[in-house]
Amino acid sequence: MPYSNYLQQATGTWDIVFLLAAGANILAAVLAVAVLKPWRARVIARSDPDRVSQAPSGAIAEMPAAHVASTVARSSPSAGDREVEAAAARADQATVKNLVSRIDALEADQRELRTVLGEMRRALTRV
Repeated sequence: MPYSNYLQQATGTWDIVFLLAAGANILAAVLAVAVLKPWRARVIARSDPDRVSQAPSGAIAEMPAAHVASTVARSSPSAGDREVEAAAARADQATVKNLVSRIDALEADQRELRTVLGEMRRALTRV
């Protein structure tokens, strides 16, 4: 609060400043739950109908029934869907292997940097 010092000087205590800050925090929490959460659910439901299963339940209630039915009908897996999922799983495995190799390289770099840092500390203690 930019004017908190003026409030403190006017009242002679910091109590009012902390009460106002707590009130603002409570107001922000109430607005987040009462306004932002339903708004976010509506935006998600409108922008990507395939994500209905991930949206909060309130978003589904606000969607037209025909839209919900068509989305649910598309969500039943077929043979093609299973092939796509298998290909995605293979791609995920390749991604995991790539990430593991990158992590190994980063850990090696970290060990090297620790060694250099230790040498620098020893050199500084000698000075």
